[in-house]
Amino acid sequence: MNQTTSLARVAAIASHVPPNYRDSKKEVGLGMPPEQYGDNADMCLADQCDPRARVVIAEVARWRIDTPLADTTIGGPLGDRINVWGTPDGQPPQGITTATNTLATPGIFASDMIIRGLSVRVLVEPEGRLITGMYYVPGSSAALPGMADVWTQNDITNGALGGPAGLSPLAAELLFGINTWKSAFSFVNAYELVVGKDHQESIVKEPLTQVAHIEPFAEAEAAGMVFGTNQDRVNELNQRLINIGQTGQFLPTMFKRLGSVTNNAANNVSVFTPSREQDGSLTMFGAVGVPQNLLQKDPYLFTTPIFWPAGHPMSMFFEVNDQVYQSSFQRWLSVTGGSGGQAGADLALPVSNLVAGNGSNGLTPSATNNNVIMLEQTLDNAPVTITQQVQANRTLLKLGAMVLEVAVIGLRISNPKWGPVVAKAIKQGAISAPRGYGNLTSYLMQ
Repeated sequence: MNQTTSLARVAAIASHVPPNYRDSKKEVGLGMPPEQYGDNADMCLADQCDPRARVVIAEVARWRIDTPLADTTIGGPLGDRINVWGTPDGQPPQGITTATNTLATPGIFASDMIIRGLSVRVLVEPEGRLITGMYYVPGSSAALPGMADVWTQNDITNGALGGPAGLSPLAAELLFGINTWKSAFSFVNAYELVVGKDHQESIVKEPLTQVAHIEPFAEAEAAGMVFGTNQDRVNELNQRLINIGQTGQFLPTMFKRLGSVTNNAANNVSVFTPSREQDGSLTMFGAVGVPQNLLQKDPYLFTTPIFWPAGHPMSMFFEVNDQVYQSSFQRWLSVTGGSGGQAGADLALPVSNLVAGNGSNGLTPSATNNNVIMLEQTLDNAPVTITQQVQANRTLLKLGAMVLEVAVIGLRISNPKWGPVVAKAIKQGAISAPRGYGNLTSYLMQ
Protein backbone atom coordinates (compact mmCIF):
# COMPACT_ATOMS: atom_id res chain seq x y z
CA MET A 1 0.00 0.00 0.00
CA ASN A 2 1.59 3.30 -1.07
CA GLN A 3 1.47 6.56 0.93
CA THR A 4 -1.36 8.02 -1.17
CA THR A 5 -3.51 4.94 -0.55
CA SER A 6 -2.74 5.03 3.20
CA LEU A 7 -3.71 8.68 3.48
CA ALA A 8 -6.90 8.02 1.55
CA ARG A 9 -7.81 5.20 3.94
CA VAL A 10 -7.17 7.42 6.99
CA ALA A 11 -9.33 10.13 5.45
CA ALA A 12 -12.09 7.60 4.76
CA ILE A 13 -12.03 6.38 8.37
CA ALA A 14 -11.91 9.94 9.75
CA SER A 15 -14.98 10.85 7.73
CA HIS A 16 -16.96 8.30 9.76
CA VAL A 17 -15.79 9.44 13.20
CA PRO A 18 -18.85 10.56 15.21
CA PRO A 19 -19.00 14.35 15.64
CA ASN A 20 -19.01 14.10 19.44
CA TYR A 21 -15.34 13.24 19.90
CA ARG A 22 -15.58 13.50 23.67
CA ASP A 23 -17.86 10.44 23.73
CA SER A 24 -16.42 8.63 20.70
CA LYS A 25 -12.89 8.52 22.15
CA LYS A 26 -14.34 6.41 25.00
CA GLU A 27 -15.61 3.81 22.52
CA VAL A 28 -13.85 0.87 20.95
CA GLY A 29 -12.89 1.92 17.44
CA LEU A 30 -13.58 5.59 18.28
CA GLY A 31 -17.28 4.86 17.93
CA MET A 32 -17.05 3.38 14.43
CA PRO A 33 -18.08 -0.18 13.50
CA PRO A 34 -15.28 -2.70 12.90
CA GLU A 35 -16.00 -2.89 9.16
CA GLN A 36 -14.66 0.65 8.82
CA TYR A 37 -11.24 -0.81 9.69
CA GLY A 38 -11.56 -3.84 7.44
CA ASP A 39 -8.83 -6.37 8.14
CA ASN A 40 -7.28 -3.96 10.64
CA ALA A 41 -10.07 -4.18 13.24
CA ASP A 42 -7.95 -6.48 15.43
CA MET A 43 -5.03 -4.07 15.16
CA CYS A 44 -7.31 -1.13 16.08
CA LEU A 45 -8.42 -2.91 19.26
CA ALA A 46 -4.83 -3.83 20.11
CA ASP A 47 -3.67 -0.25 19.64
CA GLN A 48 -6.39 1.09 21.94
CA CYS A 49 -5.55 -1.48 24.63
CA ASP A 50 -1.79 -0.98 24.42
CA PRO A 51 -0.29 0.20 27.76
CA ARG A 52 1.32 3.06 25.83
CA ALA A 53 -2.00 4.17 24.34
CA ARG A 54 -3.64 7.40 25.41
CA VAL A 55 -5.29 7.20 28.82
CA VAL A 56 -9.04 7.69 28.44
CA ILE A 57 -11.28 8.07 31.49
CA ALA A 58 -14.49 6.21 30.67
CA GLU A 59 -16.34 6.61 34.00
CA VAL A 60 -15.55 8.70 37.08
CA ALA A 61 -16.95 9.40 40.55
CA ARG A 62 -15.83 12.13 42.96
CA TRP A 63 -16.57 13.73 46.30
CA ARG A 64 -15.89 17.32 47.26
CA ILE A 65 -15.17 17.74 50.98
CA ASP A 66 -15.24 21.25 52.44
CA THR A 67 -13.41 21.64 55.73
CA PRO A 68 -13.79 22.01 58.61
CA LEU A 69 -16.30 19.21 59.21
CA ALA A 70 -18.44 18.56 62.27
CA ASP A 71 -17.16 15.54 64.20
CA THR A 72 -20.49 13.74 63.88
CA THR A 73 -20.15 13.61 60.07
CA ILE A 74 -16.66 12.10 59.95
CA GLY A 75 -17.09 8.62 61.43
CA GLY A 76 -19.63 7.52 58.77
CA PRO A 77 -18.74 8.37 55.16
CA LEU A 78 -15.08 9.04 56.03
CA GLY A 79 -14.63 6.07 58.34
CA ASP A 80 -13.13 2.62 57.83
CA ARG A 81 -14.66 2.23 54.37
CA ILE A 82 -14.97 5.18 51.97
CA ASN A 83 -17.24 4.48 49.01
CA VAL A 84 -16.95 7.29 46.47
CA TRP A 85 -17.60 4.94 43.53
CA GLY A 86 -20.88 3.68 45.00
CA THR A 87 -22.43 7.14 45.58
CA PRO A 88 -25.26 8.15 43.20
CA ASP A 89 -24.77 11.32 41.21
CA GLY A 90 -26.00 14.38 43.10
CA GLN A 91 -26.66 12.48 46.34
CA PRO A 92 -23.71 13.21 48.65
CA PRO A 93 -23.68 11.54 52.09
CA GLN A 94 -23.83 13.70 55.18
CA GLY A 95 -20.73 15.85 55.51
CA ILE A 96 -19.80 15.62 51.82
CA THR A 97 -20.48 18.83 49.89
CA THR A 98 -21.06 17.40 46.41
CA ALA A 99 -20.98 13.95 44.80
CA THR A 100 -20.80 13.30 41.07
CA ASN A 101 -20.93 10.00 39.20
CA THR A 102 -21.04 9.39 35.46
CA LEU A 103 -22.83 6.05 35.96
CA ALA A 104 -26.62 6.18 36.16
CA THR A 105 -26.48 3.23 38.56
CA PRO A 106 -23.31 3.36 40.65
CA GLY A 107 -21.01 0.41 40.09
CA ILE A 108 -22.93 -0.97 37.11
CA PHE A 109 -21.80 -0.26 33.54
CA ALA A 110 -24.52 0.39 30.97
CA SER A 111 -22.49 -1.27 28.20
CA ASP A 112 -19.79 -3.91 27.99
CA MET A 113 -16.42 -2.47 28.98
CA ILE A 114 -12.75 -3.07 28.37
CA ILE A 115 -11.04 -1.79 31.54
CA ARG A 116 -7.37 -0.90 31.07
CA GLY A 117 -6.76 0.44 34.56
CA LEU A 118 -7.86 2.75 37.36
CA SER A 119 -7.14 6.31 38.39
CA VAL A 120 -7.20 7.50 42.02
CA ARG A 121 -6.59 11.19 42.60
CA VAL A 122 -6.71 13.34 45.72
CA LEU A 123 -7.13 17.01 44.83
CA VAL A 124 -6.14 19.60 47.43
CA GLU A 125 -6.10 23.37 47.68
CA PRO A 126 -3.40 24.78 45.40
CA GLU A 127 -2.37 27.41 47.96
CA GLY A 128 -1.56 27.43 51.64
CA ARG A 129 -1.23 30.18 54.22
CA LEU A 130 -1.34 30.91 57.95
CA ILE A 131 -3.59 33.66 59.36
CA THR A 132 -3.29 34.63 63.04
CA GLY A 133 -6.03 36.10 65.20
CA MET A 134 -8.38 35.20 68.03
CA TYR A 135 -11.25 32.78 68.51
CA TYR A 136 -14.15 33.94 70.65
CA VAL A 137 -17.79 33.13 71.32
CA PRO A 138 -19.95 36.23 70.75
CA GLY A 139 -22.98 34.84 72.58
CA SER A 140 -26.07 37.03 72.17
CA SER A 141 -23.95 40.12 71.51
CA ALA A 142 -22.72 41.12 68.07
CA ALA A 143 -20.09 43.43 69.55
CA LEU A 144 -16.57 42.85 68.27
CA PRO A 145 -13.74 42.75 70.80
CA GLY A 146 -10.42 44.43 70.18
CA MET A 147 -8.63 42.01 67.86
CA ALA A 148 -5.15 42.04 69.36
CA ASP A 149 -2.14 39.89 68.58
CA VAL A 150 -1.36 39.35 72.30
CA TRP A 151 -3.27 40.14 75.49
CA THR A 152 -2.87 39.42 79.17
CA GLN A 153 -5.11 38.12 81.91
CA ASN A 154 -5.16 41.66 83.30
CA ASP A 155 -6.71 42.80 80.00
CA ILE A 156 -9.46 40.18 80.38
CA THR A 157 -10.10 41.06 84.03
CA ASN A 158 -10.14 44.81 83.44
CA GLY A 159 -12.10 44.75 80.17
CA ALA A 160 -9.30 46.15 77.99
CA LEU A 161 -10.46 44.18 74.92
CA GLY A 162 -14.07 45.36 75.04
CA GLY A 163 -16.56 43.05 73.37
CA PRO A 164 -19.31 41.03 75.08
CA ALA A 165 -19.39 40.51 78.83
CA GLY A 166 -17.48 37.48 80.02
CA LEU A 167 -15.19 37.59 77.00
CA SER A 168 -12.59 34.81 77.18
CA PRO A 169 -10.92 34.55 73.78
CA LEU A 170 -8.07 32.29 72.75
CA ALA A 171 -5.24 33.15 70.41
CA ALA A 172 -5.97 31.34 67.17
CA GLU A 173 -4.22 30.18 64.02
CA LEU A 174 -6.11 29.58 60.78
CA LEU A 175 -4.52 27.11 58.40
CA PHE A 176 -5.94 27.68 54.94
CA GLY A 177 -5.25 24.89 52.45
CA ILE A 178 -2.41 23.37 54.47
CA ASN A 179 -4.82 21.10 56.34
CA THR A 180 -5.95 19.56 53.02
CA TRP A 181 -2.33 18.74 52.21
CA LYS A 182 -1.85 17.08 55.59
CA SER A 183 -5.15 15.21 55.31
CA ALA A 184 -4.40 14.01 51.76
CA PHE A 185 -0.96 12.74 52.74
CA SER A 186 -2.43 10.81 55.68
CA PHE A 187 -5.32 9.49 53.54
CA VAL A 188 -2.96 7.96 50.99
CA ASN A 189 -1.01 6.29 53.80
CA ALA A 190 -4.11 5.13 55.70
CA TYR A 191 -6.18 3.36 53.04
CA GLU A 192 -5.99 0.77 50.30
CA LEU A 193 -7.99 0.45 47.10
CA VAL A 194 -10.25 -2.59 46.88
CA VAL A 195 -12.01 -3.60 43.65
CA GLY A 196 -14.42 -6.51 43.74
CA LYS A 197 -16.96 -8.40 41.71
CA ASP A 198 -20.46 -9.04 43.00
CA HIS A 199 -19.54 -7.12 46.20
CA GLN A 200 -17.70 -10.20 47.47
CA GLU A 201 -14.54 -11.40 45.73
CA SER A 202 -11.66 -8.90 45.48
CA ILE A 203 -9.80 -8.72 42.19
CA VAL A 204 -7.63 -5.72 43.14
CA LYS A 205 -6.28 -4.83 46.59
CA GLU A 206 -3.48 -2.28 46.60
CA PRO A 207 -2.27 0.34 49.11
CA LEU A 208 -3.00 3.86 47.91
CA THR A 209 0.69 4.63 48.25
CA GLN A 210 1.10 2.43 45.15
CA VAL A 211 -1.87 3.49 43.05
CA ALA A 212 -2.91 7.05 44.03
CA HIS A 213 -1.44 10.48 43.56
CA ILE A 214 -2.06 13.94 44.99
CA GLU A 215 -2.69 16.99 42.81
CA PRO A 216 -1.81 19.75 42.29
CA PHE A 217 1.82 18.98 42.95
CA ALA A 218 4.71 21.39 42.40
CA GLU A 219 8.38 20.63 42.71
CA ALA A 220 10.30 23.15 44.79
CA GLU A 221 11.45 25.11 41.75
CA ALA A 222 7.86 25.42 40.50
CA ALA A 223 6.26 26.54 43.74
CA GLY A 224 5.77 30.26 44.33
CA MET A 225 5.40 32.63 47.28
CA VAL A 226 3.14 35.67 47.06
CA PHE A 227 0.92 37.69 49.39
CA GLY A 228 -2.77 36.76 49.37
CA THR A 229 -5.71 38.67 50.81
CA ASN A 230 -7.23 37.20 53.99
CA GLN A 231 -10.63 38.84 54.41
CA ASP A 232 -12.45 36.50 52.02
CA ARG A 233 -10.96 33.42 53.70
CA VAL A 234 -11.86 34.67 57.18
CA ASN A 235 -15.44 35.36 56.10
CA GLU A 236 -15.68 31.92 54.46
CA LEU A 237 -14.42 30.19 57.60
CA ASN A 238 -16.83 32.01 59.90
CA GLN A 239 -19.78 31.12 57.70
CA ARG A 240 -18.58 27.53 57.61
CA LEU A 241 -18.39 27.46 61.42
CA ILE A 242 -22.00 28.68 61.59
CA ASN A 243 -23.11 26.05 59.06
CA ILE A 244 -21.69 23.16 61.11
CA GLY A 245 -23.14 24.40 64.39
CA GLN A 246 -20.11 26.02 66.02
CA THR A 247 -20.77 29.08 68.22
CA GLY A 248 -17.27 30.57 67.97
CA GLN A 249 -15.90 32.95 65.35
CA PHE A 250 -12.39 33.76 64.12
CA LEU A 251 -11.14 37.36 64.10
CA PRO A 252 -7.84 38.31 62.43
CA THR A 253 -5.31 40.48 64.23
CA MET A 254 -5.99 44.21 63.86
CA PHE A 255 -4.06 45.59 66.88
CA LYS A 256 -0.52 44.98 68.07
CA ARG A 257 0.46 45.16 71.72
CA LEU A 258 3.14 47.71 72.70
CA GLY A 259 3.16 47.24 76.49
CA SER A 260 0.93 48.15 79.42
CA VAL A 261 0.07 51.00 81.79
CA THR A 262 -1.06 50.80 85.39
CA ASN A 263 -1.64 52.75 88.59
CA ASN A 264 -1.87 49.59 90.62
CA ALA A 265 -2.27 45.90 90.01
CA ALA A 266 -6.04 46.23 89.93
CA ASN A 267 -6.30 48.13 86.66
CA ASN A 268 -3.28 47.22 84.56
CA VAL A 269 -4.22 47.22 80.88
CA SER A 270 -2.27 46.80 77.67
CA VAL A 271 -1.49 49.56 75.19
CA PHE A 272 -2.20 48.67 71.54
CA THR A 273 -1.70 50.28 68.15
CA PRO A 274 -3.81 49.53 65.03
CA SER A 275 -2.26 47.27 62.41
CA ARG A 276 -3.22 45.93 58.97
CA GLU A 277 -0.49 43.34 58.98
CA GLN A 278 -2.93 40.41 58.80
CA ASP A 279 -4.90 41.85 55.86
CA GLY A 280 -2.61 39.68 53.76
CA SER A 281 -0.47 36.63 54.41
CA LEU A 282 2.49 35.10 52.65
CA THR A 283 0.93 32.40 50.50
CA MET A 284 2.55 29.38 48.90
CA PHE A 285 1.18 28.26 45.55
CA GLY A 286 1.94 24.67 44.59
CA ALA A 287 0.81 22.13 47.13
CA VAL A 288 3.15 19.85 48.99
CA GLY A 289 2.35 16.42 47.59
CA VAL A 290 3.69 12.94 48.26
CA PRO A 291 7.20 12.67 46.75
CA GLN A 292 6.82 10.60 43.60
CA ASN A 293 8.87 9.26 40.74
CA LEU A 294 7.62 9.22 37.18
CA LEU A 295 6.18 5.71 37.49
CA GLN A 296 4.06 6.53 40.54
CA LYS A 297 2.58 9.57 38.82
CA ASP A 298 1.12 7.32 36.14
CA PRO A 299 -2.36 5.84 36.62
CA TYR A 300 -2.72 2.24 37.75
CA LEU A 301 -2.76 0.27 34.48
CA PHE A 302 -3.44 -3.47 34.40
CA THR A 303 -0.92 -5.80 32.80
CA THR A 304 -3.80 -7.32 30.84
CA PRO A 305 -7.00 -5.37 30.08
CA ILE A 306 -10.19 -6.69 31.65
CA PHE A 307 -13.50 -7.34 29.90
CA TRP A 308 -16.45 -6.46 32.13
CA PRO A 309 -19.96 -7.32 30.94
CA ALA A 310 -22.77 -4.79 31.16
CA GLY A 311 -25.17 -5.02 34.08
CA HIS A 312 -22.78 -6.81 36.43
CA PRO A 313 -21.78 -4.83 39.54
CA MET A 314 -18.20 -3.78 40.16
CA SER A 315 -17.46 -2.50 43.64
CA MET A 316 -14.60 -0.11 44.33
CA PHE A 317 -13.87 1.51 47.69
CA PHE A 318 -11.11 2.63 50.03
CA GLU A 319 -10.54 0.46 53.09
CA VAL A 320 -8.45 1.47 56.09
CA ASN A 321 -5.17 -0.38 56.64
CA ASP A 322 -3.40 2.00 59.04
CA GLN A 323 -5.42 3.45 61.93
CA VAL A 324 -2.68 5.87 63.00
CA TYR A 325 -2.70 7.59 59.63
CA GLN A 326 -6.50 7.34 59.56
CA SER A 327 -6.69 9.37 62.78
CA SER A 328 -4.43 12.00 61.23
CA PHE A 329 -6.54 12.05 58.04
CA GLN A 330 -9.70 12.69 60.04
CA ARG A 331 -8.03 15.13 62.46
CA TRP A 332 -7.15 17.59 59.68
CA LEU A 333 -10.75 17.50 58.41
CA SER A 334 -12.37 17.95 61.83
CA VAL A 335 -13.26 21.32 63.34
CA THR A 336 -12.09 20.07 66.74
CA GLY A 337 -9.24 17.90 65.50
CA GLY A 338 -11.08 14.74 66.50
CA SER A 339 -11.22 11.31 64.88
CA GLY A 340 -13.72 8.50 64.70
CA GLY A 341 -16.57 10.92 65.33
CA GLN A 342 -15.13 11.94 68.71
CA ALA A 343 -14.21 15.54 69.52
CA GLY A 344 -10.56 16.56 69.67
CA ALA A 345 -8.74 19.39 71.41
CA ASP A 346 -7.95 21.79 68.54
CA LEU A 347 -10.37 24.48 69.74
CA ALA A 348 -8.33 24.78 72.97
CA LEU A 349 -5.06 23.02 72.25
CA PRO A 350 -2.56 22.99 75.16
CA VAL A 351 1.18 23.20 74.67
CA SER A 352 1.52 19.98 76.64
CA ASN A 353 -0.99 17.37 77.76
CA LEU A 354 1.24 16.68 80.76
CA VAL A 355 0.83 20.17 82.23
CA ALA A 356 -2.69 20.74 80.92
CA GLY A 357 -4.19 19.03 83.94
CA ASN A 358 -2.41 21.07 86.59
CA GLY A 359 -5.43 23.29 87.25
CA SER A 360 -4.03 26.37 85.50
CA ASN A 361 -6.54 26.17 82.60
CA GLY A 362 -3.72 27.12 80.26
CA LEU A 363 -2.63 30.27 82.11
CA THR A 364 1.02 30.94 82.83
CA PRO A 365 2.00 31.35 86.53
CA SER A 366 0.51 34.17 88.62
CA ALA A 367 2.24 36.41 91.15
CA THR A 368 3.60 34.94 94.36
CA ASN A 369 4.36 36.67 97.67
CA ASN A 370 7.57 38.16 96.36
CA ASN A 371 5.84 39.14 93.08
CA VAL A 372 8.75 38.29 90.77
CA ILE A 373 7.18 35.93 88.23
CA MET A 374 7.14 37.15 84.59
CA LEU A 375 7.55 40.82 85.43
CA GLU A 376 6.82 43.53 82.87
CA GLN A 377 7.88 47.14 83.20
CA THR A 378 4.92 49.39 82.43
CA LEU A 379 4.85 52.41 80.14
CA ASP A 380 3.67 54.75 82.91
CA ASN A 381 5.42 58.09 83.50
CA ALA A 382 6.64 56.46 86.70
CA PRO A 383 7.15 52.87 85.51
CA VAL A 384 6.43 49.97 87.79
CA THR A 385 6.88 46.24 87.36
CA ILE A 386 3.94 43.89 87.41
CA THR A 387 3.44 40.17 86.88
CA GLN A 388 1.65 39.33 83.62
CA GLN A 389 -0.21 36.15 82.82
CA VAL A 390 -1.05 34.98 79.31
CA GLN A 391 -3.13 32.11 78.01
CA ALA A 392 -0.92 29.38 76.54
CA ASN A 393 -3.76 27.37 74.92
CA ARG A 394 -4.40 27.97 71.24
CA THR A 395 -7.29 27.45 68.84
CA LEU A 396 -6.24 25.67 65.64
CA LEU A 397 -8.69 26.27 62.79
CA LYS A 398 -8.75 24.78 59.30
CA LEU A 399 -10.26 25.82 55.98
CA GLY A 400 -10.06 24.33 52.51
CA ALA A 401 -11.63 21.93 50.02
CA MET A 402 -10.43 18.46 49.09
CA VAL A 403 -11.64 16.12 46.34
CA LEU A 404 -11.51 12.31 46.34
CA GLU A 405 -11.79 10.91 42.83
CA VAL A 406 -11.86 7.38 41.42
CA ALA A 407 -12.09 6.62 37.73
CA VAL A 408 -12.07 3.72 35.30
CA ILE A 409 -9.64 3.90 32.40
CA GLY A 410 -11.11 1.98 29.52
CA LEU A 411 -13.37 1.69 26.51
CA ARG A 412 -17.08 1.17 26.10
CA ILE A 413 -18.30 -1.51 23.69
CA SER A 414 -21.62 0.06 22.77
CA ASN A 415 -21.67 -1.38 19.26
CA PRO A 416 -22.35 -5.17 19.39
CA LYS A 417 -20.52 -5.60 16.06
CA TRP A 418 -17.27 -5.38 18.04
CA GLY A 419 -18.28 -8.52 19.97
CA PRO A 420 -16.48 -11.05 17.73
CA VAL A 421 -13.31 -8.91 17.66
CA VAL A 422 -13.21 -8.63 21.47
CA ALA A 423 -14.05 -12.33 21.88
CA LYS A 424 -11.12 -13.22 19.62
CA ALA A 425 -8.79 -11.13 21.83
CA ILE A 426 -10.10 -12.94 24.93
CA LYS A 427 -9.48 -16.32 23.29
CA GLN A 428 -5.91 -15.29 22.53
CA GLY A 429 -5.31 -14.14 26.13
CA ALA A 430 -4.87 -10.48 25.19
CA ILE A 431 -7.90 -9.55 27.36
CA SER A 432 -8.96 -11.29 30.57
CA ALA A 433 -12.56 -11.83 31.70
CA PRO A 434 -12.69 -12.34 35.49
CA ARG A 435 -16.40 -11.48 35.62
CA GLY A 436 -17.48 -13.75 32.78
CA TYR A 437 -18.24 -13.19 29.13
CA GLY A 438 -21.77 -11.79 29.15
CA ASN A 439 -23.05 -11.34 25.58
CA LEU A 440 -19.76 -12.63 24.17
CA THR A 441 -20.42 -16.22 25.28
CA SER A 442 -21.76 -17.30 21.88
CA TYR A 443 -18.68 -15.96 20.07
CA LEU A 444 -16.31 -17.67 22.46
CA MET A 445 -17.99 -21.03 21.88
CA GLN A 446 -17.44 -20.87 18.13
